[in-house]
Amino acid sequence: MKKIIRLTETDLVKIVKRVINEQSDVEIDEADLMVDPYKLTPFDGKIRITNSKTKQALTYKLQKPTILGKVDVDVEDFPMGKYIKVSAVGQTKVMPIDKELVKNTISSNWGKKEIVMKSDDGNIHFVRV
Repeated sequence: MKKIIRLTETDLVKIVKRVINEQSDVEIDEADLMVDPYKLTPFDGKIRITNSKTKQALTYKLQKPTILGKVDVDVEDFPMGKYIKVSAVGQTKVMPIDKELVKNTISSNWGKKEIVMKSDDGNIHFVRV
């Protein structure tokens, strides 16, 4: 007879972290995304981007253009440092991140009031707050 075990997403993440930590000394901080030299941290639904070389930190909110105008997108997490978990208009999504695209977009636009990142899913606007 097989036994069914139910796991929450949090339980599964903890198990994966424990296995990875047993296999290496690298600690995973799932809340942050590292795209050297930048560290992206979710902060009150926004993203705080810190340049690790200059220690300068800027906070941006994300917006996604729609046919009705731009919609604010809340950043919740960066699961496993490979994805971004966002919510908007009552929906939550976890999407893969192209780290090279993020790094290049931030590097070439560092400090600007608005940064537009073009992706396969359309443009994402980083608006400085």
